Amino acid sequence: MSNEASAEKTIPKRELPTSKRILWGMGGLADSMMYLGVNSLIDQIYIIALGYHAGLISFIRALPRFIDFITDPFVGYLSDNTRSRWGRRRPWMLAGLVISALVAVGMWFPPASVPVNATMSWTAAALVQWKGALFFTLAMVALYTVGYAFYTIPYTGMGYEMTDNYNERTHLFKWRMMAFAVGSFIAPWLPWLCMEIEGKDQGNVLKGAQGVHYVSFGLGIVIVLAGLLPILFCREKSHAPAGQTEDKSGAGRKMSFLTAARSTLTNTAFLPLLLGNLITKFGMVITGIFFRYVFYYHIANGDIRMGASYYGTYCNSINLVNLFIGMIAMAWVTDRIGKKPALLVCMAMSVVIYGSLGFAFSTDASAYWTLQLPFAWKVVVQWPTLITGALIGLFTNTMPMIMNSMLADVCDADQLKTGQRRDAFYSGVFVSCDKMAIAVATIFQGILLVWSGFDATLPMQRPETVKLWILMLVITQPLGFLLGFVGILFYPLTRERCSEIRARLDASA
Repeated sequence: MSNEASAEKTIPKRELPTSKRILWGMGGLADSMMYLGVNSLIDQIYIIALGYHAGLISFIRALPRFIDFITDPFVGYLSDNTRSRWGRRRPWMLAGLVISALVAVGMWFPPASVPVNATMSWTAAALVQWKGALFFTLAMVALYTVGYAFYTIPYTGMGYEMTDNYNERTHLFKWRMMAFAVGSFIAPWLPWLCMEIEGKDQGNVLKGAQGVHYVSFGLGIVIVLAGLLPILFCREKSHAPAGQTEDKSGAGRKMSFLTAARSTLTNTAFLPLLLGNLITKFGMVITGIFFRYVFYYHIANGDIRMGASYYGTYCNSINLVNLFIGMIAMAWVTDRIGKKPALLVCMAMSVVIYGSLGFAFSTDASAYWTLQLPFAWKVVVQWPTLITGALIGLFTNTMPMIMNSMLADVCDADQLKTGQRRDAFYSGVFVSCDKMAIAVATIFQGILLVWSGFDATLPMQRPETVKLWILMLVITQPLGFLLGFVGILFYPLTRERCSEIRARLDASA
């Protein structure tokens, strides 16, 4: 019998009921709507519709992520050490859910904007648009620094604790990522829906600035309904250090914040995972903004309303494959070859996929299909982008599922070493570094957009501007995955090692 098969035999079978997987996983839809739902509207409303300076908005979007670098690990530390009759996770999750839903609705009512031109610096724009900039800053800080952190970090920590099984962890996070993919399916269409509510004639004039007032209420309702399910129906496991009595909260003996931070950042299993995620996320975000603009001003020839529908179709090709094929297929693959090999395959394929974007954005007429649907709906499909999207859904968008499962194994290794169960703290550090990468990349987004010559007052962007967007996508996206691949090579936890760790933890329980 092979070592892999032997290791698999020794892993305890503690499978969760499917109902628990689904109920906990639905928190992924709330997560998706807080993050992707809101972010899908920011460029559309603040930059394209209201005329705020792209550099100013990018700087403000990045600001909460810099704050999160400190607050996220602290939220994880507080959750790990909370003692209450409702456990360690759920009180924080409920507070975060309420804050996130309120801000997701309220942030689309800024003071009247004064449009600025593309040549104005973001500092000059800030002086002209200071009221709206201050309003947007406070909304973003409240949403992401407080609400989003309070919900997602304890929620993720709860997931790490719900099962001890090596394979089961991947399948549990599969449900979270499937729910997240449902949100990813909806989010790209929100700008289009805003303009659709305004009507065919007004949609290209208002560009969603009024329609968002209605759409945001629906966004808030989805956040609340999906986010309540894991709070109401799921509980974290209780973990106490060996030889100690567990209290009702499951927190056990406390470890100081600085000791926890030092132990986490010297964990040799955690650092490669952290580095690999940080690099790939930076590469994806720094030019990710250009996808929407390519569809608006290149594929749709400046018809913003139509471009929003094209972009939505492209994103749906990603999310449909991810939801119905990618998650299931990659969970099956990780069961057989292990998590690290599966993640490396996804990263290698992502290098190839994103390197092909130049072809995917071809303007050759043969690259388009026109579909006449009922009720006089006409959909124009660019088949190269749909193929690229399908492959992204299969390989790239399944990476978070595998990484989260690997991070749960890292928490096991840490518990064996320290005697502490610090799932939310690890989640907080991982997410805060993720957000730091996003913060720096987001600042560069606005800088690159302005540098490319983008001007929101023009109905069509210059051809050299569009070519520059595509070139930057083809360079930065594959490079991020390639460097991330190198980082993951140093991840040390195999299936065998995880089995050994789990057996020792169970023996000492």
